[in-house]
Amino acid sequence: MRTRLGLPRSANPLFEGQFSPFGTLALYSPVFGSLQPDFPPDCAMTGCCFYDRRRGATERLPDDLAAFLDAGPPPLVFTLGSALTLEPGRFYDVAIKVARGLGRRAVLLVGPDAARRLPAAYWEVVALAALFTVARLTEAFLVLRGDQIGVSVAWIALVTLVLSLAYALSAYPVGVAAARWGRKRPFGLGLAVLAVSMLLLSGMLPLGLAGFWIGVALWGLHMGLTQGLLSAAVAETAPTALRGTAFGLYHLTIGLMQLLAAIGAGWLWQAIGSGPLFALGGALALLCLPVLWLLIRE
Repeated sequence: MRTRLGLPRSANPLFEGQFSPFGTLALYSPVFGSLQPDFPPDCAMTGCCFYDRRRGATERLPDDLAAFLDAGPPPLVFTLGSALTLEPGRFYDVAIKVARGLGRRAVLLVGPDAARRLPAAYWEVVALAALFTVARLTEAFLVLRGDQIGVSVAWIALVTLVLSLAYALSAYPVGVAAARWGRKRPFGLGLAVLAVSMLLLSGMLPLGLAGFWIGVALWGLHMGLTQGLLSAAVAETAPTALRGTAFGLYHLTIGLMQLLAAIGAGWLWQAIGSGPLFALGGALALLCLPVLWLLIRE
């Protein structure tokens, strides 16, 4: 593409040569921002997907794009780095006006919607994480449960300390085990540990405060068994160029599910009580096991 436009080759066209008199060719992608609302409705967009490889070898241009480039003088190319206007939302409007004012043809380079380019395997990981988030009550409910069963105010802060310590001590060994034996087994163990933790926190076993503190420690252990593995699965299933988008969508989904789950859990706490609520969370954690085996690849 750079050669056809009369631009020199560049190993990194987005960041090299921006001050060169020869100009720089780069892509304007929704990774950096969506299409501006003033995008001209009468401007035809074609789905020509191609790129310049880092080592200089280029893919063959689509026939319709090649015909357009060969039909006259090299067109103006407006990209992410085109410093046309300081007014947000007017990039396309100003670009078209400049091209028309100069009587030149123009090319506006954009990328397809990044979310649509994420593979099915990535969305399977997100689906499992969303279901898992519903089953896992937040730390706030552990603190409330401790206060409810008689943990003194002086000791209630230890809830966060105990679960954080269990999380920190387990995360690295779990990562090593997953690298050797795959992710399914550690993650499945994490779901089972969460179910046992919820059972202890529900008070269904007559262990008193000891059962509560064991449940808190197991809750932290399940975090060490699952959270790093989910992040690794997101990184592995997302294309390298879309990993930022992939993690953003992943954390957005988890955040929304945490909000909805917290609202629902608060309502159930009032409606059925804290014990049945924790027992329900444990049951949901076990329901995630078949989903894990269906969706997550080793």
